Amino acid sequence: MIKVTPTALETYRLYKTFDWMTLEKCIESLTGKFVGNEATMTGEAFHVITESIKGVKIDHDVTVEHTETGPVFSYHGYQFDGNDMERFASSLPDQYVPEVAGKIEIDGVLLRGRVDGLDAITAHDIKTSLKAIKADKYDDSFQWRSYLPMFGCSVFHYHLVQLGKNRQTGVHEIRQYDMTTYFDYPNLMDDLRSHIHDFIGFAESQNIIDFFTIKRQPK
Repeated sequence: MIKVTPTALETYRLYKTFDWMTLEKCIESLTGKFVGNEATMTGEAFHVITESIKGVKIDHDVTVEHTETGPVFSYHGYQFDGNDMERFASSLPDQYVPEVAGKIEIDGVLLRGRVDGLDAITAHDIKTSLKAIKADKYDDSFQWRSYLPMFGCSVFHYHLVQLGKNRQTGVHEIRQYDMTTYFDYPNLMDDLRSHIHDFIGFAESQNIIDFFTIKRQPK
């Protein structure tokens, strides 16, 4: 059986759409050779601290220091303005359940992933950036198109956070926050199914289909 993730489907869409996503970058991402950079590690720290403040998933590597200007949260060397972080965490629903895994089979292909958070019929994903936010960036994304049927949701929220480092303190601050929402629509499954088959054809043509094949364990 072939297994794919929403992230893989979205990476392939970016490759087909934008020149900056070269074939080499696409393959590196799909095969796990991309291990992260400053932006992704900052984003990971932001996620972990948010969940700890929310009280939904405590990580003991998260620390807080009370300074003259307010609390500062730290995680693996990344520091964030505590007032900003607490305001952001409080903007998430009280019923927010973090990092929920799910799966759905489509035409014999196993689509599985892990969404940042669930709240009743709504799925949530937190996106951080060190650059200015573009609210329409995810209009064509196959990430939210994957998660809606995977979790039986009808609404998907992207929480878009632009971070910037205070030059004097070195602490990350929230410079901009926006939320964009997407909804289920009648032809979503047709669009998703078509993109999955297109992706599999691409993976076969690039000889990387083995990365997405579930190998049976010998009895």
